[in-house]
Amino acid sequence: MTTFARIADHQGDRLLTASYALNTLADLLGCDGLEHHLSDRDLKGLHHAIKAISDLMQCSAMELYGTAEKIGRKDQ
Repeated sequence: MTTFARIADHQGDRLLTASYALNTLADLLGCDGLEHHLSDRDLKGLHHAIKAISDLMQCSAMELYGTAEKIGRKDQ
């Protein structure tokens, strides 16, 4: 497996996991049509979870861009 394919596979796994997490968070916030009685502690946890997922996705994107740029320079 090439370096780019390995990195892309790893990032794909991260993004898919993040999508599952975001879907769950959306449901907890009422997207599923159910009423979830969330405490202040639960809401604070949701805020931290969303921030963590956002940071993970940003890092994943930057790593993928960096890898693509390095490979692009090698191909020139």
